[in-house]
Amino acid sequence: MAHEPPQVRLVGPIQVERGQAYTLRVEAEDPNPQDRGVVLSRLAVEWGDGAREEVALSGRQAVRELVHTYTASGSYTVSVRVENSARLAAQESLALAVLEPETPVTIEPGPDLARVALAVTGAPEGTEALLAEITPETPLVPQALRPLDLRNRYQVALFPQGGAWRGGLHLPRGLGYRLLLRARVGGQEVLSREEAFRTDGAEVVLERPFVPAPEYACPAPGAPLKAAYEVQGRGARSPLEGQTVAVRGVVTAFFPGLQGFFLQDPRGDGDPATSDGLFVYYGNTSLSLTPGQYVQVVGQVAEYAASGDTLGTLTQLRLSGHAVCGEAGLPQAVSLSLPAQDLEALEGMRVRLSGLTVTEVYNLGRFGELTLAPSRLLHPNADGDPATRLDPNTPPYPGHTLVLDDASTRQNPSPIPYLPQGGTLRVGDRLVAAEGVLEWRYGAYRLQPTQAPTFQAANPRPAPPSGPGLRVASFNLYNWFTTLSGTFTPPGCTTPLDRRGATSQQELERQRAKLVAALTALDADVVALQEVQNNGATAIQALVDALNAALGPGTYAYVPDPEGGLGCDAIKVGLIYKPARVEPVGAPKALQSPTFERYPLAQAFRDKATGGVFTAVSVHLKSKGSCDPSDPDTGQGCWNGRRTAQAQALADWVDTLKAVDPDVVVLGDFNAYEEEDPLALLRGRGLVPLLSGHHTYVYMGLSGALDHAYATPSLSAQVRGALAWAINAEEPRVLDYTLANKPDDRFAPDPYRSSDHNPLLLRLELAPDRPPCAGEGARVVINEFRFRGPSGGNDEFIELFNRSCTPVNLGGWKVQGLSGTGSTWSDRVTLANVTLEPGQYYLLANTSSGGYSLGVAPDQTYTTGISDNRAVRLLDAGGQVVDLVGFASSGQFEGQGLADGPTSSTGLGQISWKRIPSGKDTDNNLQDFQFGQGWANPQNRQSPLYGDN
Repeated sequence: MAHEPPQVRLVGPIQVERGQAYTLRVEAEDPNPQDRGVVLSRLAVEWGDGAREEVALSGRQAVRELVHTYTASGSYTVSVRVENSARLAAQESLALAVLEPETPVTIEPGPDLARVALAVTGAPEGTEALLAEITPETPLVPQALRPLDLRNRYQVALFPQGGAWRGGLHLPRGLGYRLLLRARVGGQEVLSREEAFRTDGAEVVLERPFVPAPEYACPAPGAPLKAAYEVQGRGARSPLEGQTVAVRGVVTAFFPGLQGFFLQDPRGDGDPATSDGLFVYYGNTSLSLTPGQYVQVVGQVAEYAASGDTLGTLTQLRLSGHAVCGEAGLPQAVSLSLPAQDLEALEGMRVRLSGLTVTEVYNLGRFGELTLAPSRLLHPNADGDPATRLDPNTPPYPGHTLVLDDASTRQNPSPIPYLPQGGTLRVGDRLVAAEGVLEWRYGAYRLQPTQAPTFQAANPRPAPPSGPGLRVASFNLYNWFTTLSGTFTPPGCTTPLDRRGATSQQELERQRAKLVAALTALDADVVALQEVQNNGATAIQALVDALNAALGPGTYAYVPDPEGGLGCDAIKVGLIYKPARVEPVGAPKALQSPTFERYPLAQAFRDKATGGVFTAVSVHLKSKGSCDPSDPDTGQGCWNGRRTAQAQALADWVDTLKAVDPDVVVLGDFNAYEEEDPLALLRGRGLVPLLSGHHTYVYMGLSGALDHAYATPSLSAQVRGALAWAINAEEPRVLDYTLANKPDDRFAPDPYRSSDHNPLLLRLELAPDRPPCAGEGARVVINEFRFRGPSGGNDEFIELFNRSCTPVNLGGWKVQGLSGTGSTWSDRVTLANVTLEPGQYYLLANTSSGGYSLGVAPDQTYTTGISDNRAVRLLDAGGQVVDLVGFASSGQFEGQGLADGPTSSTGLGQISWKRIPSGKDTDNNLQDFQFGQGWANPQNRQSPLYGDN
């Protein structure tokens, strides 16, 4: 039975002043019925500034008040996640503005202050006034400090005395500061180079020479001198585009892999709408610079966009000349949090990130990049919360995501960045901290790092699922093909198709190793497969052979394709199972409809541990790709109309399968998210989703589930657990079996990235399928029979079944057959003196020449057959007719006669007529019996009681 995630409500102000304590009230409740035993287990809060805390919960309701203090102003997103004991979680977030205090805090000087004495020598000749400007390296917080005005900038006028310019002030002790001198000479301002100092003692004496800032050492520019923020401007494109200008600034990062470097104006213009940084492209020029050098560059302003990138540009200077003017301190990095309103205003500047979630790793091995977001991003059609919805057609989801790159445009980097040897980096893991330069490239804002980022394994690889019960799984095999080159034609089809999957024997062996590892760990008794090559039994047999080689002969078997096949697509669905735990009941069925590219496959199984029977249906609906004007993408991917029609046909088919046995589960790759039309239709038809809120696929940074399991209500009540085993979708594709583009090959024969879809696993506890014994009507009935089989007219059998509530002795009973013409009955066999228990079978078979051809041993034999389309009856020891079954053309039957069957054995399969369920008796042959091709499955006295035919 599916559980529900917790319900969460956040209560708190949306504004707070920097340095003040912020209180957030979290109210959580578990909505599941109390008798399910589900309770709250954990609360985790991400404050948005890199801080995180967890609180253990218990019970069905909880209220917690959490307190946090922000040390920097800005916009933050506070995210709270609450989990319950069913391992389901709910997440809510709140936008918070942290404001600067409006007035300074003034306290009398005291022992927490340091006396700072300044003495500056070597001031520029003609200096008329000198001002010292002191800036704390980190914002000051009035906790336990007694400063004389807590500010983010102090200015002290210096006066000439004794050959130096002197002055002083009190500053909080034990902190770092930066000193900048401003001299006024002849009405012009001359700035010094910025220097750092600390206030580690009670008195600090700063004796400093006046060293002019490096820009004063730059040569006269050969083009109009512009600041970096003037080149950037306030818009997405530079107002100086196409012009040749000179720009001065500090080199903040030198990236040969990008054929360029970034510089930043050390002071900026204080305008939050304009960036103070700029990318300088030097191309194939031989150049070497280091961060901290102050340079003057000359070049043409341009807007760079990679081929096909229509979403944005990178403002840059195409270098034609440069000069190194000196050294300067690096500007402080800006703390950046997501979501952000205007990343363009930080393009080219130093930024610092923390507390973000990895939401995409698809191109980690290919291009050395991954995608970050405030939390794991869900596909909008998989998320019921409108407030968190993103448009899946607008990646990279402006303002919500940021690409962490590797400072290079190279492909297939070796070594692969951020991927530990022997380990992984997964969607859902957390970025602890990263620092670098923000830029736009290849359709997304990116952080090009200047120091190694650090990560936390917040979404570690899950252990193999465990737990009791009958284990039923679904697994998309990521194109398991045994044809390695050229084309192939599916059985019964005419059009050759391109092969997929492995392209060499080595790749095939690697793919097989991963699939065997995953399926072995999954340890399912029945597995619904998708993306198996549609080449008859070849591919699925190869997989079963590999599993049995690893696990032991006969561990797994496969369900054969029904007559007529599973469609003419390159791939098909399949079913494999463990014969030691389950046995097929009846023949496999396919929904052979032109509505489907890949026909759904159904097979009933009996659980040998309980006797319970259920039907598994493996499905793979039409994909979302390759739109056609007849069925365009209207918000649910291409071909939504066709998938919805397939869901309709599937629901109709399930109704027919339920008539045989009510316990049906439909599982596989639906290519639809939870809130899309095909799955809504299935729910509307009464099918019950066994999982909700799970992830099986990640596409363009959005997580969701394309793989699902839906059950009839009778079977859903017998489900004891359901999960998606997160071994594939969250992993980088560089870990898969393929060989291309992998100079740093991280392949391992383990389950991880064995496919691009996560498998599903259900645990069933089936009730025994033993129908109530019959207190009325015939005690023993003819339950399954045929008068002809593939070996000829004598290939016949008659199965009896005790449908009553008491044992029946068959001594003296007879089976009679109707003569080939006319209405004469004659004995075929007198039954042995045996007692048939309730629910027990008794098998009779014709063993004359060309007779019985099935493997189940008969309990008794006879040698005179019954002609095609005639009748058979059962008499008790007193000669009374107990049961009669006949074809309409024979004139002998109960109620209505059966429709005539085959009269030739040419091409005939293992046919039979059978009562479903066993013992069904309405005294109407046409209603009680069903005919099937290839499904003959007679039972004998040794078969399980009430076992299904």
